[in-house]
Amino acid sequence: MHTAHPAYGAERITRELKLQGTDVGRRRVARIISGHGIAGITRRKRSAT
Repeated sequence: MHTAHPAYGAERITRELKLQGTDVGRRRVARIISGHGIAGITRRKRSAT
């Protein structure tokens, strides 16, 4: 799933897996992702000028 959607984090991957019928929790997905060294792309905080 990470190769198809590299920006996805644990929450979005969990949502996709549940749509495919896999019963899995967000914390388990996050633990597996971090164990493999995978990280989703985080949004930067926008600074007001």
